[in-house]
Amino acid sequence: KVIGPGTLIATTRGAPPDAARRLAGRGAEVVRLPGRGGRVDLAALLDELGRRGVHELLVEGGGVVHGGFLAAGLAYRVVLFVAPLLLGQAGAPLAWLPGPGPATVAAALRLRGVSHRRLGDDMMLAGFLDGARPPARRRRAPRRTARHT
Repeated sequence: KVIGPGTLIATTRGAPPDAARRLAGRGAEVVRLPGRGGRVDLAALLDELGRRGVHELLVEGGGVVHGGFLAAGLAYRVVLFVAPLLLGQAGAPLAWLPGPGPATVAAALRLRGVSHRRLGDDMMLAGFLDGARPPARRRRAPRRTARHT
């Protein structure tokens, strides 16, 4: 079971309240955040996670999710897993990111400090986005607890 105690689910403020109640009833914490284009605003999500002490995030998803982080300048490291399979959609084989993307090699997103590793038949490629910086770590204020006497 994926949803239960310790699970944090981020949704937009426009999400149906009954769905949030059902998830909370299974033990998940549901956080309502501002939306952008019908999806959770990714900068707001990272701000919320930072307040909770999360300073690094592994983002698993498809091109829309990854493209959202890249387009918003919210990614600094990329780890790609390449399998010996050729897939594509709408006449764009091997397209990883949706939309038009960079039209020229000069405009392409570049990685630096690239490493690679073979994992069975797959290949892992990792690197840092050129010009991107790791997020600043926020210091969390100590929690204050109230005492009742």
